[in-house]
Amino acid sequence: MMYPWSGKVLRFANVEFPPWYIPYYSSDATLRLGGLYGNMLGNITQSLNMTYEVFPPSDGQYGMAFPDGTMNGMLRMVMKDVDEADIATGPFTLSDIINQHLHTPPPPAYTYLVMLSGMRTAYVSKTQSFTNSFDRYVWIGLLVSFVTMTLLMAFYERIILQRFIRTEQFLGFVFELFQTLLQEASKTKFKGPCTRVLGAAWLAASFIFGQSFSGQARAILIVQTPTERINTIEDLVARPELTIFYAKNTPLEPRMKNIVGYRGDLLRSHIEANSIGMPVPIIYNDDVRARLVDKKGVIFMDRQSVMSTVYRWCVETNDYFYVSEENLVDLPGLWYTSKLLGKELNNAMDLKILWLFAMGIKFLPDLVLYRGHTECVPGNTMSASDMMKPTHVHDLESVFHTFVVCTLVSIVSFMLELLIFYSSRCCGCRKK
Repeated sequence: MMYPWSGKVLRFANVEFPPWYIPYYSSDATLRLGGLYGNMLGNITQSLNMTYEVFPPSDGQYGMAFPDGTMNGMLRMVMKDVDEADIATGPFTLSDIINQHLHTPPPPAYTYLVMLSGMRTAYVSKTQSFTNSFDRYVWIGLLVSFVTMTLLMAFYERIILQRFIRTEQFLGFVFELFQTLLQEASKTKFKGPCTRVLGAAWLAASFIFGQSFSGQARAILIVQTPTERINTIEDLVARPELTIFYAKNTPLEPRMKNIVGYRGDLLRSHIEANSIGMPVPIIYNDDVRARLVDKKGVIFMDRQSVMSTVYRWCVETNDYFYVSEENLVDLPGLWYTSKLLGKELNNAMDLKILWLFAMGIKFLPDLVLYRGHTECVPGNTMSASDMMKPTHVHDLESVFHTFVVCTLVSIVSFMLELLIFYSSRCCGCRKK
């Protein structure tokens, strides 16, 4: 199909930015753009009977807009008064300043800003506290059940049987229930039909609870506990020695520095104190990667490029990398075109973008986009240890802890029981 612009050669201002743009040379030694957006732009130009040529930014910068309305990098090349390129390939984010000077197409894809950190060791194996055998709600439920059972026994004696309850009798209910809970049921002598029924129910529940406690406590003796994760801005600012690496002179820089609220203030203070801006093509180099795994830095970048890089790093290294789960800033990725191309051509390319987006066409297969694996990307939750080793004293730490605590509680309870017994005996002697 013939168009008014058929045969036109578009000038692309581009900076290498995998996986968005991956430059390569075709069979005729012509520089071409691959990647998520590179393949899409190639498809759009070809479908509109056009070709393109690629130029690097004349000033060596990626491209960003400043408050005074000036721009640098790829964006500057597309401005009317410069006219060194027709399309600033980006990807960029939405900007009112840029929109005043350049044509803004619809975003072909969306991503968001994340933090990438590294570590030598993802998990450490250690014993877990016995109190974590059950959730806090289970412990609260146990306490409530203990109090409720005691009150029911006292209620039966006072209301149903119309008997006066002395303090030592009420405490007797408490000690009997506690003895049962500690598996000392053979010493328990509940009196009366109601208290025996309640005591039997409590005895059965105590056996079940005790067996569950023993099993759960043994199951979590040795767990895989995550090492430190940089998952939020608060985690980052708590480590002032961590250097922030970010893409300098790109739209990500102002978006990162302009996060609103108290957390944004914390981040800006950290950026001013310890950060390094780097060109996009070298932000994932080996030196930065080494700083990450040595716990000396984090990378602020869009999630798409971060995940593509991490997949590759998992093959190249035995270290671990963590991608923050928090969505710091939404990043609609788009390119900008010159208004000198004319409204008709710009609208035609915009319609192509919308059509390709609606069809969900992938211009870079997942096997190419995520070339590698994610075995080096750990989670942030505890898990059972897969270590096979003999049981040592250290492994039984939680069992000893449980034994010591229960013994101390039993001793204290016994002392209280003796104290109450002698107190009541002394009171009885005085009455006589």
